[in-house]
Amino acid sequence: MGVCIDDACWCCSRCAGSVPSRPAAVFRRVTLRWNGRRLPAWVATLALACTHKSPPRYVQISVGDHACARRSDGRVVCWGANRFGATGAREGDMEPAVVSFIRDATDVAAGHDVSCAVVGNGNVECWGFVWSADPRDRRQRIPGVHDAVRVLLAGRRACALAADGAAICWGPAEGAALVPREWPPAPDPAMRGAIEMSGREDLYCARIGDAFRCRRASSPEPFEVRTEGVAITFPAYQLCTLAGDAVTCDGEKAKSDSPLRELVASGNTVCGVGSNGSVQCVDTALLPRYWRFDPVQDLPPPAKLAGGEHGFCALTGDSRVFCWDPRIKTAREAPRPP
Repeated sequence: MGVCIDDACWCCSRCAGSVPSRPAAVFRRVTLRWNGRRLPAWVATLALACTHKSPPRYVQISVGDHACARRSDGRVVCWGANRFGATGAREGDMEPAVVSFIRDATDVAAGHDVSCAVVGNGNVECWGFVWSADPRDRRQRIPGVHDAVRVLLAGRRACALAADGAAICWGPAEGAALVPREWPPAPDPAMRGAIEMSGREDLYCARIGDAFRCRRASSPEPFEVRTEGVAITFPAYQLCTLAGDAVTCDGEKAKSDSPLRELVASGNTVCGVGSNGSVQCVDTALLPRYWRFDPVQDLPPPAKLAGGEHGFCALTGDSRVFCWDPRIKTAREAPRPP
């Protein structure tokens, strides 16, 4: 900490990169020369105390056909497939970029061609291929949602959840296969208490308590799956479940060399976190007799996994984000925006 005068700090380098606090007057004793005489004087200067500002940390990751990460300062960074401006950047730009119009996010979700965030006042803002009646719109504040604490996306199916667990859901947008357009948003008792959601509009599941509640496009009635984890492959739409070290997809089973926690999918690849902290993945597109879990290389132990059409990403305990292609299984740290 130091004192800044004219944008320069006493006892520290400069105010740039620091946070100025309340202004205060600083008095300095100087000597003035007047007609050959030396006169003592005091000079008052407006000063600012400056304190070091830590760089923002990543605190949440979500993956659809692109990826979005929420930072500790409430900003959102997105990258990857950018049709319709789903990353918040100019359409087609796939590099990581801060979403300029989101400044106080408390939750974020990436889906198929669309992203959503809960902002500080409990509203939900979405951008990309939104549900507005005007197809030219690329941003939308969801009507009727004012007290959200979470937002969930599975493809273009979205749900906002209030603090008491009540769910308001909407979508998918026009063009999604087999599923009618659901607009405006309406309460969905089946999704009450959901804490995460995965899949696409044709088949998606939400974790509710110690079970998963799922829906298929062919049947609007939800069904419940009691398991430790669920992942849905795409485009095969296999429903994969987790029990200890075993992952079962449509009746076929693969075993890891240690118990797994979490389960996420990208394409036909399913990944989970082993008890030793390594991430293990299996390609379910192969014949079942060739199913084998392989570790992801160059990946620190993750705190959270996410998967989608974009691939896989992991948020580590030291707030870094690593991503990998399901075909390569070698993780690289996600670049930060310039």
